[in-house]
Amino acid sequence: FDVPLMTAASLWRRRADRVLVVDCSEAVQMARVARRPGWTEETARQAMSAQLSRPERRTLADAVIDNDHTDLALLQRQVDALWSLWNNRG
Repeated sequence: FDVPLMTAASLWRRRADRVLVVDCSEAVQMARVARRPGWTEETARQAMSAQLSRPERRTLADAVIDNDHTDLALLQRQVDALWSLWNNRG
């Protein structure tokens, strides 16, 4: 599931065996959201304020992968490695 508004009490959390948070700094998050077509910095701030804070998201996670970089191949390798570990293939 891709659940940006997950909380500790949410139905989604209870349905998941594990939670992965792909995390980035708030500055990177703001820049990425503001680049979406039709989004302004203000709408990005509103969307971010509706979500859990970084510390809250990280607390809910069983694993956290840093995504401050723009290297999608690196991100894919990290996800693949974690998937293998979680499925006892690593």
